[in-house]
Amino acid sequence: MALVDPAVVGSLGAALSVVGTGLYLRGIRRGDTLPHRGSWMVWSVIAVVAAASDGADGGGWSLVVLGVQAVGTLAVAAWALGHGVGRLTPTNLAMLALAALGVLGWTTLTDPTVAAACVAVADGAGLVAMMPKTWADPYSETVSTYALAGVTGLLGALAVHAWSAALLFPVYFCLGNATTAVAITLRRGSVRELADKGVEATGHAGELVGRLGGVGCAGGGLGCSGRHRGDGVRDAGGALGGLVDAAAHLGGRG
Repeated sequence: MALVDPAVVGSLGAALSVVGTGLYLRGIRRGDTLPHRGSWMVWSVIAVVAAASDGADGGGWSLVVLGVQAVGTLAVAAWALGHGVGRLTPTNLAMLALAALGVLGWTTLTDPTVAAACVAVADGAGLVAMMPKTWADPYSETVSTYALAGVTGLLGALAVHAWSAALLFPVYFCLGNATTAVAITLRRGSVRELADKGVEATGHAGELVGRLGGVGCAGGGLGCSGRHRGDGVRDAGGALGGLVDAAAHLGGRG
């Protein structure tokens, strides 16, 4: 017997999918979110095939969730073509090939456990493909979308009627998306820490510039003319400006 009523799972899952997709699309429109084209291409194929397969089996509340997910994923994938990132690098090609094999195994194999493992591998390849971009710029992803997807996976697992292969993908979906959300959050924290250190270093450099200027003015004739003192302060000011720019860049779009 399922731990959660399928109707509850269906309604909540569909609502969470709509909210998560809406937040992601809003991030793209604002220029904050940069979707990885290859990842969303893989996920859109999986979403469409999953919805079609569930519909062929009779559907129900699960079809409501899968249908909403398919529409939302297709919308993001379409928008990613013109506003996303991700070129056909060897790594991306390898991930796409792995995802294609996973989808092929999922749609052709009769063993439900192996088929579920294949779709999990395909979906995971999409996550791996976007990780280098996300690690370099953790603010280029909408973390709430992955957190909500993790909750949707948990609801799907709770709705399964018995311990079987049907649990495999919902559990993976929950853990994969939740882990992604945590990784993005932690990476953002480390970027903020680096930015704070940059600001602190900028402050120390400013103090040093002030002291050097004070020594030069007080000394008057301590071996450097007013022109040379001015050049030295300007050079230090240029270095200070560079540190400020670096700190601002590390701060991201937080």
